[in-house]
Amino acid sequence: MRLTDLNSGREIGANCMLAEFGGLRLVLDCGLHPKLDGRKALPQLDKIQGGVDGVILTHCHLDHLGSLPLLIRQHPGARVYASAATTLFVRRLLSNSIQVMKRQREETGNADYPLYVEQDVERVEHALAAVPLANPRIIGRGGEEVALSFHLAGHVAGAVGVLVEHRKRKHFFTGDVHFQAQRTVAGANFPSTPVDTLVMECTRGATATAPGMTRKKEEDRLINAINRVADRGGDVLLPAFAFGRMQEILMLLQDAADEGELVDVPIFCSGLGMDLCDYMDAASRRPSR
Repeated sequence: MRLTDLNSGREIGANCMLAEFGGLRLVLDCGLHPKLDGRKALPQLDKIQGGVDGVILTHCHLDHLGSLPLLIRQHPGARVYASAATTLFVRRLLSNSIQVMKRQREETGNADYPLYVEQDVERVEHALAAVPLANPRIIGRGGEEVALSFHLAGHVAGAVGVLVEHRKRKHFFTGDVHFQAQRTVAGANFPSTPVDTLVMECTRGATATAPGMTRKKEEDRLINAINRVADRGGDVLLPAFAFGRMQEILMLLQDAADEGELVDVPIFCSGLGMDLCDYMDAASRRPSR
């Protein structure tokens, strides 16, 4: 296996990697850098010399998804392999990205925007191929083939780690991973089989959890803070990412209210996150919520 990192920022950003297995070429994710503007936010797609036999999309955050329409525009025959849950979100998130880029062009005058249009998003949607969890999918060309299997990565609904088997060797790509269960998605469930290569996300890999810190304690701290503000007649503003984070917070607030831990206050939400709640219901490990 030969790996080429196409993320020019060398940090959290336009996640994109070219993995070559003999003559077979796969691209893992194709994101936009959240801190850069225009074409500077793109991965280095010009480094992909030749064709692409397939694209693996680990999840739908824009730092992994946001440049995918440009990749498929350049390689229209490539299939995009993703979990069934991830395929639910792709078009909605990319279409929203177009609207955001149009507003950015009006506000900043950046002529690069929008980087793609709705027709490009339609091409991505047509290229999607849902892969069931832990059910290998064979990709091959010219006598060369690999077996892909997806495994729950936690992090956000639909997120997967990917096991790629090639010539009796096993390579595992974690994608963004979270092992603790959340309200909207179970924790990561990776295979225990030995692998020859491990490519892992390590955003906080060198940061130890503070002594005594737990998710439950942080949730209680948030609820207590809301109660204190509400008791003195104030309002609480909770900015939250539209995909995953808003739904997680809404479920936390609902659970706290059901258990009598949250004061009786109205909760108002708006934006893309509310639209995504229906999608999250379809993908969540707790579909009734």
